[in-house]
Amino acid sequence: MTYTVVARKGAELASLTVSPSPGVGRRAVWWGPKGVVVVQGYSSRELAKAAYERIDDPEEALEVVLNDPLAGYRQAIVVPREGEVQSFTGVGTLPAKGFVKRRLGELELYCIGNGLANAKVLTSSCSTSSNDVLKAVFEVARVAEAYGGNRPGSKSAALVYLGNFSFFEEVLKSESPVHRLWAELVAPTPLY
Repeated sequence: MTYTVVARKGAELASLTVSPSPGVGRRAVWWGPKGVVVVQGYSSRELAKAAYERIDDPEEALEVVLNDPLAGYRQAIVVPREGEVQSFTGVGTLPAKGFVKRRLGELELYCIGNGLANAKVLTSSCSTSSNDVLKAVFEVARVAEAYGGNRPGSKSAALVYLGNFSFFEEVLKSESPVHRLWAELVAPTPLY
């Protein structure tokens, strides 16, 4: 019932998590200067934080999630600014689910989700023509939404950007959270 798109180029990265549940960023995402961790499915921000504390060793960070008693119902992605990305999908997470990794020139793209409308949400949308990490995550999310997105529909979204500056932005509840974040952050309307 949640998907996350991560684009990384060098040490710059953007992560966009989209869910039918309100406030996905406050439930599933932990980030800091070293990267981002998302624990979705049976989401847990506390578990994401504990994994982030070990992000210098991404395999060890993922072990934090794997050792949780509810790991079978969770899906996680550990994305350091530099180093190997680690992911896990528990057998108890809802179908359609999966993980797709693509390298497009200098851009690395990671798409992970569960409880999706269909498999094409991941397999067909995890691609981009953009070399910009922010534009890439939004392009993928817009295509994912066109393929049906989350099975019960998307209501919230959380965006993390780590680059020359860093920020976190969240839409707590909206009928079109991806569009709303795009309109407010990446393509703002001129004031005059």
